[in-house]
Amino acid sequence: MSEEFINVLLIILLFMLSIVSAFVSNYLFKKSKKMQQSLETDKYNDLIYMIQRIVEICVESTNQTLVNDLKENDEFDTENQYDAFQRTLQNATTIINNTIPKDILPDPFMIDTLVREMIEQVVADKKTIFCKSISWNDYDLSDDENEKNNCECYEEETEENNE
Repeated sequence: MSEEFINVLLIILLFMLSIVSAFVSNYLFKKSKKMQQSLETDKYNDLIYMIQRIVEICVESTNQTLVNDLKENDEFDTENQYDAFQRTLQNATTIINNTIPKDILPDPFMIDTLVREMIEQVVADKKTIFCKSISWNDYDLSDDENEKNNCECYEEETEENNE
């Protein structure tokens, strides 16, 4: 073989090798970026789960120490509901700030908003609506007033909360 042919072949081979290495490099870059996003998503999901558990524990604690006593004494009015909410919010925020490293936590305003929403959701999840039994013999489907008289709905805590 001639020396020129070998030189041309080496140039083509080097050119092909540089193209292949560029594709491999690009592939590895994209793959590592996806892995990093996956890790960040997992880290975010773990953070949300930790905050959710802290809020659930604080709501349960407030229910056991304050709300149940107020309900037994028939003193659980709007003002006491607000106080119970504020106590739960304060406890949850304090535990979150003392437990989770500051470099992981987002903006404090975001945490406050998230915790408020979680408290409301946990409290709503712990309640169910029960209807008293309906006397279908007296029930007239065309009469809305009859529906109100026969089905008085009220909120009551689920059995999970009482355990």
